[in-house]
Amino acid sequence: MYEAIVIGGGIGGLSAASLLSNAGFKTLLLEKSPVLGGRAKVIDRNGFTLDYGIHLIRFGEYGLLPRLFKKIGKKLDVVRLGESKLFINQNEYMLPVNMEGILKTDYLNKEEKQLTMDLLLSILRENSDNQLDTPISRYLEPMDIPQKIMRLMRIISGLLLVVPEIDKASLGELIGLIKKAVEYGVGAGYPVGGWKTIIKEMESTIIDNGSEIRLKSKAKSIVLGDSGVKGVIVGNSLITGENVIIATDFNEAIRLLIQIKHGNFREIYKKPVPTTGVGIDIGLKGEKLDYKGLLVWENPFIMGIITSNLDPNLVPDGFQYATFLMPITFERYSEAKDASMNSLIEIINRWLERHNVTIEWIRKLYFPIVDGAAPIISQHWKKRVSPITPIRGLYITGDWVGSAGAGSDIAVGASLKIFSDIQEK
Repeated sequence: MYEAIVIGGGIGGLSAASLLSNAGFKTLLLEKSPVLGGRAKVIDRNGFTLDYGIHLIRFGEYGLLPRLFKKIGKKLDVVRLGESKLFINQNEYMLPVNMEGILKTDYLNKEEKQLTMDLLLSILRENSDNQLDTPISRYLEPMDIPQKIMRLMRIISGLLLVVPEIDKASLGELIGLIKKAVEYGVGAGYPVGGWKTIIKEMESTIIDNGSEIRLKSKAKSIVLGDSGVKGVIVGNSLITGENVIIATDFNEAIRLLIQIKHGNFREIYKKPVPTTGVGIDIGLKGEKLDYKGLLVWENPFIMGIITSNLDPNLVPDGFQYATFLMPITFERYSEAKDASMNSLIEIINRWLERHNVTIEWIRKLYFPIVDGAAPIISQHWKKRVSPITPIRGLYITGDWVGSAGAGSDIAVGASLKIFSDIQEK
């Protein structure tokens, strides 16, 4: 008998299992694939340690993952990003996404700088929960905002929410993230050692505390008893557990929940709209590109980082590794992904031609899911399913459930809520 069974070894599942194991709960983590990490999986390629696309930690050392690490008795070292850049028509500007950037950038003139600061201060005075159903564009419309500042708001929405479409993006979700960035004084950071370190440290926490991880183990179904969950069927065997945490993507979670045939789950059968896009990883040799912050293009919206400038140990000597993402709306993903990939490669190639570098290799990445739930008005965090279900001992975590934030922070936040609930019970 396990005290907790976690189905899924992505960041949400690893977070829940490491918290529970560290607190003394006998825990079993089941992962259907041969490796841990989910959409944060890491590969080693000819001396390069490659994340699965851009994976930053929002709010750097003050983010949810570093806070979770403290709870399990470990320290997650995070490198803050340096000065971020905006590229428009072959021109390079300091990216004006905070007060310092707004004051120093050449992208805005004096009047535009004042208007931008006034706008951000106005946004910060709003209550985030009261604006969850408000699209960013609706809030801006009565203000007669100049087009350049409207475009800047699309960039900010793209960076924080991975949704540059401000007619859909939730103002309340954006406000919540901006307020935290102002409170902590840092927008994002990168883990020393890459996400490989995060996965390994959580894995070791689970194992070292006497719990268990089984790879290539797919949960067939969840079994209920008279008073709540009873366990999980794997293969032809029942593994009993007092608590079961579903930490999978939406489709797999629904497969498991439908089999339970419990009426209270009707509310979550509507599939959340994910963020989608295309990306590339690039191995570079030659002139060292010294950028240590985000690299952003306005139209089409692209964001990237030179990951190896944040941790040189991720690459062989003399090389650099950069990664870029171009978001695509979910509705357009299937028809637009190939043309978007070609456009992304062309834009980045043109930029690299200005530098004395050689492209050693390119890895194309197609993301039918970047984040499990886009923070848009139709599915902001209060409209999504709660991590704590009506069935005793059954929980759900992942980057598509009802927890504030964006990306992996949704999954980590949900896992922290689940951990607290299990502790209290």
